[in-house]
Amino acid sequence: MPPIKSASGVPAARVSSNRILLLLMLMVFMMSFGASVVQGAITKYLRQVICRQHYGLPQEVPVVDRYCHIDAVEKQLEWTEIVLQVCQAAGGLFFAYPVGKMADSRGRRAALLLGTCLWLIFSGILITTIWTTSWGARWALSIVIGAGRTFVEIAILTMTSDTTNDQQRSTHFGFVVSSALSGLVVSNVIHRYTPRMDFEIPVLVGFVAVGLSTSLILAIPELLSAQHENYREEAPEILLANPPIRPLYRILSALISSRALPLPAIFGLITALARTSSSSLDLYYVASFNSPEAPKNASSTFRGDVVRYWTPVVGIFFISCVILPSVCGYHRRPSGDKVALRDYRCLVASTSILVLASIFVLCKGKLFSLGGILAAAVAATVPGLCCSLMLYGLGVAVRAKFAGRLFGIVATVQCAATLVLAPAIGLATRRSHANGMPTWLLFLISFVVFGVVLHSNAIWKIPTCERPVARGDEAGFELSDLGELEPAPPVYSAHQGDRPAPMPIIR
Repeated sequence: MPPIKSASGVPAARVSSNRILLLLMLMVFMMSFGASVVQGAITKYLRQVICRQHYGLPQEVPVVDRYCHIDAVEKQLEWTEIVLQVCQAAGGLFFAYPVGKMADSRGRRAALLLGTCLWLIFSGILITTIWTTSWGARWALSIVIGAGRTFVEIAILTMTSDTTNDQQRSTHFGFVVSSALSGLVVSNVIHRYTPRMDFEIPVLVGFVAVGLSTSLILAIPELLSAQHENYREEAPEILLANPPIRPLYRILSALISSRALPLPAIFGLITALARTSSSSLDLYYVASFNSPEAPKNASSTFRGDVVRYWTPVVGIFFISCVILPSVCGYHRRPSGDKVALRDYRCLVASTSILVLASIFVLCKGKLFSLGGILAAAVAATVPGLCCSLMLYGLGVAVRAKFAGRLFGIVATVQCAATLVLAPAIGLATRRSHANGMPTWLLFLISFVVFGVVLHSNAIWKIPTCERPVARGDEAGFELSDLGELEPAPPVYSAHQGDRPAPMPIIR
């Protein structure tokens, strides 16, 4: 007699999924906060190093902070941050796909712990040796730090994918992205309104926050082995070839056959834009509208006064407008609705706002700050939708053993875009006579992204075939395959008296 399924299985699974999501959100919040605080301290250290080199002062001589905000120091610091972003993107570009493969083979915890250890150790080495090492050693350390940050991002994306089904995938990704932006908000508020502190205190606070967030991984179960147990029997492949097909080829074939290849491009372009445009727009804003060169008081900051400070807040507001209809029970996606047109409309609408904001940036005056904030906020919002949409209909790529590789490919595209956009936007926003160049560059980038989004509308009509949910409950992992797969034939369950008589044997 088959075992009777407990009636409380679905609520218990739902509570477990919500608990894992809350732990993941807390972990992402603390990690984002700690990383932002440490990065701000590294920027202050670099400013001190450049300032001492400019004035020719030894390390023992104290430097007045207001003398480190002159134009020459700012230009050198801006160039240093551009090279720093390029080095970190290079580290992620080299190791993104291998760590995605490791996340699939050895679990998400291994990738997260490895990335956190690399980030903590080499960030500490960079901070402690920043006064004595050469610039080449600093760039090498930045490459390893960027690789560790990419490891953590891939692990968090795959863990978010593991904690949800197709009905609530965009909602969970929205919550996780909002948690990361909330960490940036708290870090910016502390950096802006707290009195001046020594550099060692923010570094210690950031390291403790990242360490505590990493310890939360012990409370989150490893869902990779559970998914392997639930889906031990493979479903029909979308490629009519031999079973031993390389996973990379299978994922790329799934993306190409479903016409979903533009989505990684959207993710890479907009994420690179979000990381490089905020600080550059701030500098351009200060240079164009005669803002004060130095902070008015000790609790203010020169960088991040306009765009970088308000971008996470507006981004959280945009994400709330997108995910709240999904949380509401009346608008909740019905079972089997794998590719939701509502999500694609949100993606197109968000990118349209990005284009309109770029047009507003072209208008001189007060609209510049509003347009820059909107553009950077939408750029911080859209990647969550891209991650969610890439997993719809991509059954081969979304399986537990291929999700890490998928996000490894996405991270590779994003790092490649950062290698191009960071020098382009940074050099365009340098204080030169090329007025209007950064705004036109931002407009062209957003226009290209909008065209890519419109081109990806062919993915709306992906044929899907629903597989049984894991363990038969709602909180399982819904997977779907691509291609013209015929549905399974209905099971005949007629009564004994309704069965046809056996055919006579003719001898």
